[in-house]
Amino acid sequence: MKKFLVLILILFLTGCTQKSITTTDVESLTNAYFNIFEYLYEFDGDKNDGVDYLAIDLSNIPLDDISELSRLIESYCEAEGYTYRESTFQELVDEGYIVNGGFVNGVFFDIYDIDSTGIGIECKISKYRGNLGGSGQTLFVQFVDGEWDITSSTYWVS
Repeated sequence: MKKFLVLILILFLTGCTQKSITTTDVESLTNAYFNIFEYLYEFDGDKNDGVDYLAIDLSNIPLDDISELSRLIESYCEAEGYTYRESTFQELVDEGYIVNGGFVNGVFFDIYDIDSTGIGIECKISKYRGNLGGSGQTLFVQFVDGEWDITSSTYWVS
């Protein structure tokens, strides 16, 4: 009887503790970052108006292979009528897409300060069109009931 009660107590306590991300499946993690991209696209949506290019910096994404994520984003961009560019901000400046602080024909997305060591993914996102056309959020993304759930904790605008 004592062993049974100890087992029940262990099961109860195990269920009450925080767990790390409940999936390590590469496809699922890729989907998590794609969901973050979609969230970023929809957030402050008027910055998407009248642009030809949608550029995103994927260099901070902690996946061993980002090719599938890049392919998903490129397909999304094509379906929405944008030309996709996977570039850093500096690369866009060096290549002449961002001039005098403004991305004239595009919008730049960035996902950075990523921490995936806890019970989900915490990151910052930003969307940039120019010196006075930037915004961002801090997000927390958690795998809940087979889906990635996104919540925002802070918001900023410039």
